[in-house]
Amino acid sequence: MCAGLLVYFFSFVSYSIPVFGALMMSILIIGVVYLAYRNLWWGMLIVCFELIVGSLSGASFSFPLGGELFLTQRKVIWLIVLCVWIVKGIQKKKLFPDDVRRSPLGIIGIMFGAAILWGVVRSFMTGVSPLLIYHDVNGYL
Repeated sequence: MCAGLLVYFFSFVSYSIPVFGALMMSILIIGVVYLAYRNLWWGMLIVCFELIVGSLSGASFSFPLGGELFLTQRKVIWLIVLCVWIVKGIQKKKLFPDDVRRSPLGIIGIMFGAAILWGVVRSFMTGVSPLLIYHDVNGYL
């Protein structure tokens, strides 16, 4: 509970002072990379903590990328843990554990990914704005 209140306090300060928000996002990135690379389970616990403590949008800390596109803490944490998982899998020459490979849910995941990819391709072909496509895909993932 104390950690959650601390996150909300720093979120308020970073909203009030944008430079502090960029600093907090940098500290968040460095900390998550270090902990996730050291032990991937810790990275997953950070993801769970963020889902519990973070607001509905996961934007306690955000960094504007231009226009209406923001890099939020939820996106940063997910991306870091995913990249660390891929890097560790490449180093061990095994991207998916044996339990995941034998699971029948893997086929469902592949079908879901193919459906999202097909939706992105169709959206680009029909002229939908890339920002809208980004928000739709982000919502499904």
